[in-house]
Amino acid sequence: MAEYWTLAGPEGICLTQQVYDQVANKTDTTFARLPPVSLKNVRAAGSIYRVVPVWNGAATERPKATASRNRVVAVLPLTSISPDPHDAYFADGLTDELISELSQVRGLSVIARTSVAPYKTAPKSIAEVGRELGVDTVVEGSVRKAGDQVRISLTLVDAETQRHLWTHRYDREVNDVFAVQEDVAKRMSRALRLEFDKTHRDEERARSVPNPRFGTVTTGKAYDHYLRGLVAASNLHELGYEEAVRHFDLAGRLDPNLAEALAACANLYVTVAGEYVSMREVMPRARALAKRALEISPDLSEAHSALGNIALQFDHDWGLAESEFSTAIALNSSNVVAYRFYGMLLRILGRFDEAKQVYRRAIQLDPGNFDQMSLALVEIQSGNIDVGLRMAEESGGHHHHDALGHRAHLGLTYLQAGRREDATRAADSPMEGASEEDRFDTALLKALLGRPDDARLVAAEVERGATKSYTSAAHLAMLYSAIGERERALGLLEQDDREGDAVLWLYHQGVYFDPIREDPRFGALLAKYRLPVTVHPGRQRTTRAS
Repeated sequence: MAEYWTLAGPEGICLTQQVYDQVANKTDTTFARLPPVSLKNVRAAGSIYRVVPVWNGAATERPKATASRNRVVAVLPLTSISPDPHDAYFADGLTDELISELSQVRGLSVIARTSVAPYKTAPKSIAEVGRELGVDTVVEGSVRKAGDQVRISLTLVDAETQRHLWTHRYDREVNDVFAVQEDVAKRMSRALRLEFDKTHRDEERARSVPNPRFGTVTTGKAYDHYLRGLVAASNLHELGYEEAVRHFDLAGRLDPNLAEALAACANLYVTVAGEYVSMREVMPRARALAKRALEISPDLSEAHSALGNIALQFDHDWGLAESEFSTAIALNSSNVVAYRFYGMLLRILGRFDEAKQVYRRAIQLDPGNFDQMSLALVEIQSGNIDVGLRMAEESGGHHHHDALGHRAHLGLTYLQAGRREDATRAADSPMEGASEEDRFDTALLKALLGRPDDARLVAAEVERGATKSYTSAAHLAMLYSAIGERERALGLLEQDDREGDAVLWLYHQGVYFDPIREDPRFGALLAKYRLPVTVHPGRQRTTRAS
């Protein structure tokens, strides 16, 4: 006879068939059906369902959705078979656009680009993709571009059985690809509705939803630059954000009504603000672009997401930010960017339970991104230290390409949880191939461990302009706070606020500001942002600065 706890595992949860029937359609939680077992004190063997934690590794096998749940789709990177290798960007950009278009279909959850991108260089079978991403169906295909002519071949495949649900080939001109995207979305959604036996009412409701993405007919050249911009925006470390901006700008000049290009550029500016360039330099541009996009296409989720981010990061208008993120999600339930930054908003406001739910949804949509580390931090901040640390440690499996950066963040997370010995081991990781960002984070970690030399060196490099990457005054303040130079740190934070970057709102909960946390000047800045003053579990309150 089995006990429930032996089936669920440590800190796990199992449900009977009766309980599962009551909750399965009321939550986004993933359940794994176990083989029928005989339970202690239960006369007949029955089905048992185990709750699958969202922090399980990507390879965790997830159950296939039932007819009553949303379909989960992954669009694999389209293969470029164009005669000119320089046209490979077209297949990559088209992949991004197809993901965006399918995410507009009611009842579909579409995995984000960052989680499917690795399959371009490391392809796997449909069955493996289904297990790793937890999807029901997979879209695969190829693109052949020759001059102004494009051939697009697409297939929708059941991830479990590998049965082809729908396949089609399009031969079009480049300037007609928008129409192809819309046709693909309609045909695929129809195939999925038929496959999963949706009701006639659901079909009519899905058809009645207006598609804001195709209000105008764009030119081939504008669309070409739009796709190039999407590809560049996906490779910022290699191409730089300026390359993506250049293509989006050209797309907008060639077709001023191409709302997608305007919204994409707005979101790009939001992404790079505070990391690659100052907030005050790009946020006004982002706002103008997002508003123009909404004038053309009022229901464009990506534009609302951009405005939410501007309200969050630049205006510090928490209410407006929440409203815009909620609107973006209502318009597109697969908008992972909106979920990601909404979770950030809830975290910095101390609304931890809500933040956890939002981050879990982001992880479902983009299991290969850094949201698991964000969720781990929320767990630690809300007192679930062991759970949070386990999640943070396991998240490294998603980021093997940036192992050094992950170790530095993990070390800071250990300090956040009061685990100094573990943080020390992370700080002593080899630094071969370290980027400037990795050096900064590792230097910050070492300084907090009482080894300030690297932090002083990095701070000096930043101040004399010897680094390539942008470093805000608030980031520099982290280093000076960590090495104990309180006056310098506070002065930099006040400069950051005065000059308009004002990014303390995002980092104020970090362990690196513990040495100045109780200084009245620090508290005054938090009060200006209307932020809660918190001391998190696992960390001791610092003494008041003299």
